[in-house]
Amino acid sequence: MNIFLIRRIHLTAITLSIVLATLGCSSIQENPIEKNIAPADLRIALAVTDLNLGKNRIAFGVIEPGGGPIEDADVILETYFLDGNSDKNPVEILATVFRKWPTNQGGVYTTNATFSNPGSWGILARVDQKTGDSRIASAKIVIKKRSSSPYVGSKAPQSLTKTASLGDDMSHITSDPNPHMPLYTKSISEAVTSGKVSVILFATPAFCRTATCGPQVKTIASLEIKMGDSVNFLHVEIYDNPHKILGDITNAEVSPEVRKWNLPSEPWTFVVDSKGIVSNRFEGFATEGEIKEAISALTR
Repeated sequence: MNIFLIRRIHLTAITLSIVLATLGCSSIQENPIEKNIAPADLRIALAVTDLNLGKNRIAFGVIEPGGGPIEDADVILETYFLDGNSDKNPVEILATVFRKWPTNQGGVYTTNATFSNPGSWGILARVDQKTGDSRIASAKIVIKKRSSSPYVGSKAPQSLTKTASLGDDMSHITSDPNPHMPLYTKSISEAVTSGKVSVILFATPAFCRTATCGPQVKTIASLEIKMGDSVNFLHVEIYDNPHKILGDITNAEVSPEVRKWNLPSEPWTFVVDSKGIVSNRFEGFATEGEIKEAISALTR
């Protein structure tokens, strides 16, 4: 993992407020689909950056210029392959779910899309608001042949991450000021070879300037309390020396075991099946409901 990228985590870990300030203004491409589709009067603000062939979680906000985010509407997402001689009919038409964040600072729409070709794709959101208005938003995305981080269907790296036992100085292991001890009893290597489903969160609660890191750790801790007998839950601190940072991020050293995952941003949550294969992954904040759904798909 590029240490420059990980030190830019504070800028790339996405909350909807950051999206409004950055993506909503600068990286949205208007009308990427086709001229015969009505002009988009809303904007899509993507909350994911690492998209590849195959199954991907798409998380996004819908922004009304001058009016802010549109929450809890009925949104259908259409995907279009833009390269080559493809007809401009949608490849997929997908229902979305609005995931409200526990911080009361908005939320995102999510769905799972499958991309069969690398290159330029368009996504178009059809937004039906409770007022009865039906509007659209669109954006262009680039699909890579292979993700920079472990992708769905790939083997999870068997990282020898730090573990803790009662009495250990937790400040050497996590930047969480109130760590939930069961999240630190196994290394990634131990978890993904245990024969159980594993949920692995990479986050740095004390050094994340957005509102997502602490709540994400709390979400994983809450799930561990409810499901820890049958599922492994791990929090992995991004930095190898959280106790030495002392408020100055230039003192931070990225964990060599975290580097093996080549994460482009943070936080990330991976759901790994009983054979050590990545079955789902979440870039940015993921709600308890989303993660439970991913676990249930492997355990039912």
